[in-house]
Amino acid sequence: MRDLRAIAGLECVPDGRLLFDGEVWQEGKTFVPTYRRPLGYVFQEASPFPHLSVRENLDYGMKRRGANGAGFAETIELLGIGHLLDRRPERLSGGER
Repeated sequence: MRDLRAIAGLECVPDGRLLFDGEVWQEGKTFVPTYRRPLGYVFQEASPFPHLSVRENLDYGMKRRGANGAGFAETIELLGIGHLLDRRPERLSGGER
């Protein structure tokens, strides 16, 4: 698990060296932050931002992905989560998260 966290940029390994496609992501004082790594990391436990509503969490993810909002309404309808958009994560069940 530690290796995956290092690859994702969530953990720095002392004296470690990490190369991806010829680019140094970690070595000495060089450390490419998570947001600059072209990959995704899916946690087993749902971890929406607690200070954001469902809508705001989804908006954040779309901005990080570079999406322009296209398909947002269709996705909400497909998932049947329109009634959850204004809730905060602490007001969701485990399945809803």
